Amino acid sequence: MEIVVYVVFAANFFYNYWQNKTIRVLQVAEEEKQGGGSAPDEDGLDVTGGEGVSGRTAMPLRTKLMVWGLVLSTTCLFIRGVYRTIEVSLRSRRHYETGKHC
Repeated sequence: MEIVVYVVFAANFFYNYWQNKTIRVLQVAEEEKQGGGSAPDEDGLDVTGGEGVSGRTAMPLRTKLMVWGLVLSTTCLFIRGVYRTIEVSLRSRRHYETGKHC
């Protein structure tokens, strides 16, 4: 169950990342509404961009590799969890049918 919650949160994060709705961009947009203007962030980058321009930079290669590693390991853990659940249920059924329970 925990792995499903993790996948939901990860999917939400990447959806917001690809839609350019990250917290950082939303905070800058809120500051602009309050009259703060379009100031660069601490890295000197304008995170808001212009009309129709994404304010985020491309994902670095190492981050992409880490994301794909997390996807692979999460998939393997999920498959292992399904197989383990089936194995335990079959073992407990056999154990119950032979009368060796308790």
